[in-house]
Parts: sequence; structure tokens; C-alpha cells
Amino acid sequence: MNTTINTLAVKISHLQFSWPGQTPLIKDLSLALDAGESLFISGPSGCGKSTLLNILAGVIPVQEGKIWIHGRLLSELSNTAKDQLRGEEMGFIFQQFNLIPYLSVTDNILLPTYLYPKRLHAAVAQHGSVTHALQYLVDRLGLSQSLLQQAAHQLSIGQQQRVAAARAFIGKPSIVIADEPTSSLDWNNQSQLMDLFLGLADEQNTALMMVSHDERLSPRFDHTLAVNQWAMVLSTAISVAILLGVFKIRDDTKTSFSNAISGVDLVVGAKGSPTELILYSVFHIGRASNTIPASLEKTLVDLRQVAWVVPVQLGDSYRNYPVVGTSIDFFKRVKAQGRHLQLAQGYALSDPHLFDVVLGHTVAKNTQHRIGEQIAISHGSGSGPKQDHSNSPFRII
Repeated sequence: MNTTINTLAVKISHLQFSWPGQTPLIKDLSLALDAGESLFISGPSGCGKSTLLNILAGVIPVQEGKIWIHGRLLSELSNTAKDQLRGEEMGFIFQQFNLIPYLSVTDNILLPTYLYPKRLHAAVAQHGSVTHALQYLVDRLGLSQSLLQQAAHQLSIGQQQRVAAARAFIGKPSIVIADEPTSSLDWNNQSQLMDLFLGLADEQNTALMMVSHDERLSPRFDHTLAVNQWAMVLSTAISVAILLGVFKIRDDTKTSFSNAISGVDLVVGAKGSPTELILYSVFHIGRASNTIPASLEKTLVDLRQVAWVVPVQLGDSYRNYPVVGTSIDFFKRVKAQGRHLQLAQGYALSDPHLFDVVLGHTVAKNTQHRIGEQIAISHGSGSGPKQDHSNSPFRII
């Protein structure tokens, strides 16, 4: 491996990719991005921009060609090594932000430093302490210090956006990948936020790769890549990419974390990343990479050491809101911030009725559905294709 590749943040050589049975989505793509440089990836909605980001992040395997991230060839790394590389060298800013709702602003921003010692040491080396690193990013991004102990779900959209950016930049990652991070903002706010992102990237010598369909932003970047000639087939979310493969959370996060799942002693899932399992089952972020048989629930219930079990199944959605498949015990047992879930109207699930659905507050407010209406759940989540189950509608109770 030559010196040039070792010093580059990203190098792509003759990358090609296609989904099974489809024409090539990416054809012979080559590019190089140095530390501190910026790349604007443009194209209309649905053209495949996010698929490219998934490949760069190592979530989708390279089929043909080569990708180096900070001098390391992705195809030579194990899945565990890719997870570690992703957490140490990459920060992510998502269109939906993907903050952990019941953690404080402080804990959301510092999460990469709790999970990856390299990010912690980089933050300390740059600012003298992790507290000073936090304060610098909060001030730089225009967040009030008074917000630091608020739960993420209490923030406005603009505040969540800035918290997500601070989390991405904390600890000087080599690369920050931003997927449509300003799409919900008007032009003045988009422009202001992009100046902040590019300024932070320059200060930290971090390469910035951003996807957007808004071509007006492109002149601010060092390089541009137009992908509007590509045909979009499938886009896979990388919402938990920064956290995969991590096995513990620092002790001083436990209070905030336990507020979200108080009363739960054990989360059981298929073999894989414990952090991914927690994010998926508790916060409904990301997706399950493996599944467990339904019969395991009865096995767990029959154990004398187990007081209760709540099944959780995700993978379906309604108007892009995640659907949680569960039982009446979800309402009886699970607590949020020390309290059981409260129903504003209607009643909780009754186990014999498989096609009943309870709407969360945000979904009910945004859809204006009423009790007794029927809705069709879709199989699939994220931005990929979905299959509607219109022949088996659910009744809002």
C-alpha cells in the first residue's frame, strides 16, 4: 500500500455495484478525498446516493473495485474490524438525526467518546478535556448550555440537527458522512448550517462527504459528484452504523439510559452486536441483523428466574413510522422515565386480537387518525421498498 493511500481520508478505485438481477447501479467510480477536503454528492431523490454512502461505510459489501478508509482496505477487514473502523474514523449526520430520545443532549453528543477510546483521546488532545470538547461544539453550533441536560425528544428539529452534528464531529473523526442533513430547513438556515459543518471540518482536518439534492449547496464544496444518471433500486439505512460492535456504555451514562428502560434487567436477542440490539429493541433505531425463533419466548417465560417477558418485533412501518409488534405485556411492564405508558384514548392491546394497533402520540397527532379506523401496515422500513399488507388491515383501538 503506498503512502498516498495511507494519507487519504477516502480512496475509491473502479467501484462497481448492482443489486441481484438489476443493471449496474454504480459503474467504474474512482475518486480520492484528502483529510479536510469536502465532497458534495448530488442527484434527485431516489437516485441511489444513500446506497453509495452505505458502501463507503462498509454496511454494504464492495462487489468490484476497492475502497480505502484512512488507509485501510475495506475488503480486507472482518465485520468486527469494519464496525470498529466505522466508530473510530467516521461520524454520521442523518436526515432523521437518530438521536437516542431519552438520553440527555450531553450523553447523545458524547456517545462516541463513551464507546470508542480513540474518539475520547482525540477530544481530550484537541480541547484539554472531554467537557471542554463538548462545550466548544455546543457553542460553535449555536446550542444553548441550558439544553445540555434536556432529553433529546424535548428538542426542536433545529436543535436536534445541531446535536446530531456535534455527535458526528466529537473526537475528530477522519470522515463525517452527512445524508440530506439540511433537507427540512429553509434556504437561509441550510446555508447557515452548511457554513458551520464546513467550518468544523476545516478546523478538525476532517473530510466531509454530504449527499443532497439541492445543487445550490455544491459551490461551497471542494469536489462534486453527480449521480443523477444512476437508477435507484434500494437504499439501506445506516442509522446505527456509528455504534455497531460496542460492548459497554460508560458508567455515568447509566442513569440517563436506565430512565429509558427502567425495570428491564435483560434484553435477549440473536447473536450479534449488543449495542445494535439495545438500539433496535429499546429505542427502535436501526434494524435487526439476526432473528430468534418465536419459541424462545416460551422457553424464557418458563424459566423460574424470569419474572416476565415482553416480545419486541420490528421490520414493518406505517407512513415511515416504525411499527412495534408486541403483546399486552408491553403496556403492563415497560416503563419510560420510571412511568408506565399512558393511553390518552382507547385501550391497550388484547392478545387474542392480532390486528389491533395502538398509535403513539406523534403518529396520532401527525396522521389525525381516529379510534376505530383501519390502516394498512407495510412490510419494510427505512427508505427502501415496502410491501403493503392492505389485505390485512389493522384497527386502531
